[in-house]
Amino acid sequence: MMKTITIKAPDDWHLHLRDGDIARAVIGDTCRQFRRALIMPNLEKPITTVSDAILYQNRIKNLQPHPNFTLFMTLYLTDKLSVEDVYEVGKNDDVLAIKWYPKGVTTNSCNGIAHSSLIKDDVLDAIVKNNIVLCVHGESSLPGLDPFDREKIFLEDELKPLQKRFPKIKVVLEHITTRQAVEYVMQTPNTAATITAHHLAFDRRDLLDRRIRPHLYCLPIMKRWDDRKALIEAAISGSPKFFLGTDSAPHTSDNKESSCGCAGCYTAAHAIELYASIFDTHGNMDKLEYFSSIAGANFYGHNTNKESLIIEPEEWTVPEAITLSNMKKIVPLCAGKTFLWKARMVLI
Repeated sequence: MMKTITIKAPDDWHLHLRDGDIARAVIGDTCRQFRRALIMPNLEKPITTVSDAILYQNRIKNLQPHPNFTLFMTLYLTDKLSVEDVYEVGKNDDVLAIKWYPKGVTTNSCNGIAHSSLIKDDVLDAIVKNNIVLCVHGESSLPGLDPFDREKIFLEDELKPLQKRFPKIKVVLEHITTRQAVEYVMQTPNTAATITAHHLAFDRRDLLDRRIRPHLYCLPIMKRWDDRKALIEAAISGSPKFFLGTDSAPHTSDNKESSCGCAGCYTAAHAIELYASIFDTHGNMDKLEYFSSIAGANFYGHNTNKESLIIEPEEWTVPEAITLSNMKKIVPLCAGKTFLWKARMVLI
């Protein structure tokens, strides 16, 4: 019989809020389920300096419905990032990480650095000395590669050499999708990974079998069932190396349902319920709190939250769409699906 559980309020260690009307529409969904979030910097004009990050943080604060929600920020790693910029990050408690997007691999990544060998050694050295986390979108940007192979090639050809050059660098391999990534994280010191709810719940059969489902399209793209199984095993293992990062990434439906649909799944509206369903299905609800609320905080060097989140048996249906002020719509992942769990924050 399903029972109500109470966990420490969770954190989302990988979140896209965008800016403007979209951010206004989606921030409330995140505040309902999470008490802190690490905000990604890949806006159309990327967040490349601490001053950029604080201005963006303030714009979001003006929108959020709960004053105690904490926004941690990231800087976008470009070839213009200086050692001085890195030291500024080290001095600012609100900016936790620097994000490396290989050039061209995902939304707004055209300003990224194509290969790890092109990242300046003095910048990496400053990241290590300031104990800053390097968050990594782990896909190779080399042309002509099979999209389903980009993650495993990146690990061998780019991330492994970088970490051999700088073994003390703290790395979060974001939104992992393959068995090889799970094994790499397990074997590599100072390395952790975020796992999304959509990569735990779906694989490429769901995306591509007999028809294309654009709202399941994300980057890195969903892989085989065997890869998904490895992710589930990692998430429910209780390992300190794996923790929650939704990679919730809203796009309006006209940009998703098009001849060249944008990559990204919007899950902020029901992320905890989706994670809970997966953990419950595999008989590991007792591990949900560690994955959602403890492991990530420990890796980033923060205390866990004081608030609690109650997750109780309750049937409810994911909305079909969220309407923005300009009347465009965001279709959430699992739109119209009935969940058997409902999350509720206990505020203090």
